[in-house]
Amino acid sequence: MRIRKYDNRLVHRALLAAGVFSSAFLLFQVQPLAAKAILPWFGGSAGVWAVSLLFFQSILWLGYLYAHVLVTNLSPRRQAAVHSVVAAASLLALPIAFRPVEAQAALGVLSVLAAAIGAPYFVLSATGPIVQAWYAASNLGVPYRLFALSNLASLGGLLAYPFLIEPNAAVSLQLTAWSAGYAVTCALLLGAAAFAGTRGQATPTRGRAGFRAIWFLLPACASSLLVGITTHLTQNVSPAPLLWIVPLGLYLLSFVLTFDRDGWYSPDLFRLLLSGALFALAIGVLRESSLVRFPLLVGWLSGAFFLCCVFLHGELARLKPAADSLTSYYLALAFGGACGGVFAGLVAPILFPAYYEIPLTLLAVSVLAARMEKTRLWAGLTAALAILLAWGAWQYRGGAIRMERNFYGVVRVVDDPKDGVRSLMHGSVNHGQQFVDERRMMWPTAYYGRASGVGRLLQQVCAGGPCRVGVIGLGAGTLAAYTRTGDTMRFYEIDPSVIDIARRDFRFLTASDGRIEIVPGDGRISLAAEPPINFDVLLVDAFSGDSVPVHLLTREAATLYWRHLKPNGVLALHVTNNYLDLPPLVRAVFGGERPIVLARNPPEPENGVLYSAWVLIGDRPSIGSLGEPIPERRGLRPWTDDYSNLLSILS
Repeated sequence: MRIRKYDNRLVHRALLAAGVFSSAFLLFQVQPLAAKAILPWFGGSAGVWAVSLLFFQSILWLGYLYAHVLVTNLSPRRQAAVHSVVAAASLLALPIAFRPVEAQAALGVLSVLAAAIGAPYFVLSATGPIVQAWYAASNLGVPYRLFALSNLASLGGLLAYPFLIEPNAAVSLQLTAWSAGYAVTCALLLGAAAFAGTRGQATPTRGRAGFRAIWFLLPACASSLLVGITTHLTQNVSPAPLLWIVPLGLYLLSFVLTFDRDGWYSPDLFRLLLSGALFALAIGVLRESSLVRFPLLVGWLSGAFFLCCVFLHGELARLKPAADSLTSYYLALAFGGACGGVFAGLVAPILFPAYYEIPLTLLAVSVLAARMEKTRLWAGLTAALAILLAWGAWQYRGGAIRMERNFYGVVRVVDDPKDGVRSLMHGSVNHGQQFVDERRMMWPTAYYGRASGVGRLLQQVCAGGPCRVGVIGLGAGTLAAYTRTGDTMRFYEIDPSVIDIARRDFRFLTASDGRIEIVPGDGRISLAAEPPINFDVLLVDAFSGDSVPVHLLTREAATLYWRHLKPNGVLALHVTNNYLDLPPLVRAVFGGERPIVLARNPPEPENGVLYSAWVLIGDRPSIGSLGEPIPERRGLRPWTDDYSNLLSILS
């Protein structure tokens, strides 16, 4: 009889642990999967991930709220009955599938995610705290060890995505596999529910849980930093799952280390390390970083971010209450995380013209540390940090005659009196510039000089008469300098701020001799809705910071481009990038029987021309004279709408 009781107890513990592990694994694996699946519908913007994080954190809080209500008002058996019914009902949402909606930007992202995965994600979010409450009520051990286990599972789910799942499985297969895994998790949950209330406490713990503001403030700062640092990285590299996962993985790892057991977190050590991390992050996000090598940039920001998270979550772990206040504690933790996400993902883009939420959050972390330390040293460090952040924000704003921010990022118009040039900056990247004096005003500058690949191409193709050119990506409108009387240049631009600035602060569009057309919206979606236009040249020049929207570099996109080109038309793709080796990918996706070359030009500072690289593709023998062959990279799999892998093209 003793053996049987021991076996039941062992089975109960195993079911609870398996339920926590599988729910946490799926909870965080669906995040990059969902955001990647919907990315093309929103122009490949880095803002998709920021808003997605806000959605996930908000549903997590709702799940914790639901768990708190159940645990504090019902017995374990009734908790199990209610949650079993809710989990079974959520199976009606399977298999998960994402469908476009009419709403755009942040509202559109939230609507798509809520419709597709809202119910399953809610159940997974609530499962962790509910199962831990059953674990404590059954006297099976310390429930906070399960919290560490759940974060370890979440970390495993995240790391598996870019290194195992994304490179080897199409998105459609990923969605099917995730749906199957969710069904298995629900089965484990139902099995664990059968044991709920079989021993230990069987009465509600109503009214025993309190609330402490610090439980809210610490995770709010960590969440705000998570969204801010991730946005900073994806804005300047690529809005791809790998760069979503690095900060989120470190965020989860800090939970694992600090909640697994007492002793991992040393307050004195990490408060000391925090002082350096705060200044490192401040310098990293306030300085222009487009010329910093990819591994150094990611390592620098991620390492400092991780130290901040260990401090915030370590202090949070030191303040954890007894098991009877467990759900109240998790509710405050999740509410803080959700509010931090709302601040950085929704409120900050409305309030601030630039990414000022990161400096403000860094200052808040320093204030919290100073309050805990209560020493003159930390007070001085906080004051010094405030001065540095204020100076950096002033420097970033200085010289800009205009600065605007929206879902697609921050754009600035900057005048340089020394060189007599006005530039359009998106993040840290130049998106076009114009001489302010009348004599040189219509000189093609930046990446579009006459010796550049696109410059030589347009001069060659359009030399015989009126020319029709399509351009995905407007920037300052520099390419309009090439139009002549009778020519038509049709721009596709997703960012309304860029359209306003190109018309208001630059003169390429208004002073052009040709006909200029501007189509607001994502270039690929707009082209798909139009009948064949028969462009002589179609230029793909759509950047967000220094990143490239993935949906513009797939086989399906290539088919669409060729549908809009004349039989002897030429496709040109701008591949200048500090972090991604794009030419081999373009060859793999767009290459075939048509000639394809890489055309590069050196900078010409005296003419306002920057280094640029363009891939030119077309059924013209003369294309070969404009550039050099692109070597084939063996093993590089062409991207499709169902498959892409950022790791394969990192410089």
